[in-house]
Amino acid sequence: MSDRILPLVSWPIVTYLRHSPIEKGKWRLLQMTSEFLVTDIGPGVFAFVDGPVGRPMMQGVELDEQRHFLSRIRAGMTIFDLGANIGIYTMGSAKLAGTLGSVHAFEPNPAVAKRLRRNLQLNGFKNVVVNEIALCERVGKVTFHVHEEDVCSSLGAVAGKCIGSESDLGRICSASRCPKG
Repeated sequence: MSDRILPLVSWPIVTYLRHSPIEKGKWRLLQMTSEFLVTDIGPGVFAFVDGPVGRPMMQGVELDEQRHFLSRIRAGMTIFDLGANIGIYTMGSAKLAGTLGSVHAFEPNPAVAKRLRRNLQLNGFKNVVVNEIALCERVGKVTFHVHEEDVCSSLGAVAGKCIGSESDLGRICSASRCPKG
């Protein structure tokens, strides 16, 4: 299915999931359609509704926080999204920063970074760099714990598979010519 028609195909399902007072069966419908279902997350910006963030995204979680954050973005800015997840803030920032601006999205979980790239491709954003690394307070190597439920992955100990990740924001900034200061 073409990425251009996904919003049209998704619209009736998303409308039902968001507004129907009948709760029974919504989760099953979301699971059955998650391979192609997209929802609007801002004017002209769409995201796939797959993975554990799908249901909260459908319910409009963090809308006030998103509006507040995005109200500060101006054309030409360079934005860092730390813990980008599937790119809700990344894509809003990319749209507002425009072609003269750039967004550096940091998402160390490989499965989530893949979904982030899929969302960026869906929207055609070319001004975003996905950095598949964890960031913390020191330069060097850290252990990032990947959990089968993506939202539980962290630098802290959790049950699940662990991967190593280099944390070096200075190297990234110098390599991509980020503004200093």
